[in-house]
Amino acid sequence: MTSDEVAATATASSDARDLPAVVDTLSSAFDEVPIFRWFFPDDERRAAILPAFFAAVCEAHLSWGEIHRSADGLAAAVWVPPGAQMPAEVSATLGERLGGILGEEAATKMADLRPLIRAHHPEGPHWFLNFLAVRPAAQGRGHGTALLAPMLARCDAEGLPAYLDATSENNRRLYERHGFTVVAEVALRDSPPLWCMLREPREAR
Repeated sequence: MTSDEVAATATASSDARDLPAVVDTLSSAFDEVPIFRWFFPDDERRAAILPAFFAAVCEAHLSWGEIHRSADGLAAAVWVPPGAQMPAEVSATLGERLGGILGEEAATKMADLRPLIRAHHPEGPHWFLNFLAVRPAAQGRGHGTALLAPMLARCDAEGLPAYLDATSENNRRLYERHGFTVVAEVALRDSPPLWCMLREPREAR
């Protein structure tokens, strides 16, 4: 598949009918991510929890209209727009759902890790890439780039930075190729590292 053919599969979606495919893609990809294996060390439990976790998160993000997927279902991304604030009732519902899904140990790990990451979020308006995933069998073929590139062009056009937390060495290198730089490396106790990464907008050519 050429880069043009991969790019042509990228589409933006805010339709609830697309969420099962998005959730399945995120779940399959993040099952192999070190930090999620640290959250849920047991393979069977992790496989059971991730679909419910990503369904809850995606449903809470749906109203912003920035959940993206490829037409072939091989890649998905969840963005948060600049200045977006989750309504209190949505946040409360999400918290209750996640509390029932994660279990006490994983919920505590996530809660302890969250402020370490948030300390490095930009203070001004920015686009936040919450999740980007490509199904394991399709990784390394340009699907992640196909979803990422249009949003980065949008950031450039709007003159806004993009921020994310990379969850693996491979992801970090991918984002570096697209202009992101590491602003901090964080870890909690014995957790795998995460890389807080920022991309400043580029001037339009």
